[in-house]
Amino acid sequence: MDPNDIESAFRRTIEAYPDAGVAAVNEHGLFRPVPPTVPLSGQRPLPGRAGIQLVAPESRPVVLEQFRWIDDQGASEVEVRLASGAAGRFALFDTRQAYGVRMLVVIEGEADERPAPVALPELAPVRPRYGREKRTELAGLIEVDDGALGLLGYTREQFVKLTIDDTIHPDDQPVLRGHWFDLVASPPGSNRRARIRYRRSDGCWLWLELTLTRLVDDSGEPYVMVEMVDISEEMAAMDEVWRSRELLHRLTEALPIGVLQIDAGGKVVHANDRLHRIVGVPRAEQLDAQLASLVDEDQSVLRDAVDRVLNGGTVADLELRLRLCSDSLRYVQVAIRGLHDRADAVTGAILCVTDVTDSTRMRQELELRASFDMLTGCLNRATVMAEIERAVAEAHSGLAVVFVDLDGFKPINDRLGHAAGDRLLRTVAESLQRAVRSGDVVGRLGGDEFVVLCPGVPSREHALELGERIADAVRIDAPLAGQRVSIRGSIGVAWTAEADAGAEALVAAADAAMYRSKRAGGQRVVLAA
Repeated sequence: MDPNDIESAFRRTIEAYPDAGVAAVNEHGLFRPVPPTVPLSGQRPLPGRAGIQLVAPESRPVVLEQFRWIDDQGASEVEVRLASGAAGRFALFDTRQAYGVRMLVVIEGEADERPAPVALPELAPVRPRYGREKRTELAGLIEVDDGALGLLGYTREQFVKLTIDDTIHPDDQPVLRGHWFDLVASPPGSNRRARIRYRRSDGCWLWLELTLTRLVDDSGEPYVMVEMVDISEEMAAMDEVWRSRELLHRLTEALPIGVLQIDAGGKVVHANDRLHRIVGVPRAEQLDAQLASLVDEDQSVLRDAVDRVLNGGTVADLELRLRLCSDSLRYVQVAIRGLHDRADAVTGAILCVTDVTDSTRMRQELELRASFDMLTGCLNRATVMAEIERAVAEAHSGLAVVFVDLDGFKPINDRLGHAAGDRLLRTVAESLQRAVRSGDVVGRLGGDEFVVLCPGVPSREHALELGERIADAVRIDAPLAGQRVSIRGSIGVAWTAEADAGAEALVAAADAAMYRSKRAGGQRVVLAA
């Protein structure tokens, strides 16, 4: 769409829905302040940090896909299920040329309903944990982002007036100055890392990890990029380790997660009982032996992450797999944090291990449900349509779409019951999967309708041959609910070699051909014009 058309569409939308929720979003879907030039008329700002928080889990994949759509289309509207349970719509507009940001409009209600006020959840504000500053080599402030301001609690006007004496803990100022002067004497691209205490606007000291990088701008002027990460929780835990190792051990035994402490050489210093129960390995001297139940590929992933932490003082968060005596896979999250002494030298690391098997399997099941028809195992309607759209765009030698409608399914379903009908649908799906070629895709559109995507079909004649093969696959005679039943199919085939043919048009053409087959008595293959 032309940028002017996109802006016009956005204006019409907010005029039509004065009770909608509105937010400005960046390329990652995170909310940003709405520019004053946006012509709002009473719409409410959306709560939270991102639109993905406002929808039910089953709607999140289509919301994420929406951001890819607007890169090509300029605007997009999708139906969603809001976190409140209500139906709603997300309208997204690429209005960067007009306002400098993308604009998101959230509307409650189905597409043909009178819009009602949006039922949005109340979300607690989240304090940022990351921010950036840009400074001259003499530490003069050039710019600061919203993350740093939110992290430290200052307004922009307050922040520009602060000096190092105002903000950095006196004990940490010599360390920071030493890193700074060493950095500005180094070549561009060099960096230094320091952990310091920073005074927040409320007077409290906040532990930050600063990464200082010396860079050069387009005009050749050097500057220092300061990236700050909130490590207050980590430093609090490390301080407890430094002050009393025994206290740490007692605390770890009470935690519902596995805790493993290693020294700089990878030797196990402490492991709580929960860790042994999670990994299924008794106490061992070395890290590799203690986590020997990890699958082979994940052992090297863990080893590399631990080496990075011990050598550079960084952090790592991993999801790894265990194979216990039962031979079943289990999943764990491993959070690795470096331990430092008062001189900021790395002395070892803490590994926090959490069994996330149940949540991981639930996530995998949700991902499966989002793509597959749970009755037959075929792709669901949305996924197979997306596959057809992708195949059309990538087609080099033609492709065919085969529409299958079962003849006489409804009488069988009514006579023998839905359970028998479901078994018959599964039988048909299995027969189709066996009949198609490698690379072909079988989807269920709903009811007794299936569609088969066949890429790499060079001609209409080959497409017709595939249709005949699929027709043979749905000629099924099988015992069902104590009776012998026969099922056949009406088959419609659409073929194209055009890269601009749409998925909906191809499926509609195959559907129309199928109906011609059904009107002619069914049990035959009809090729679309």
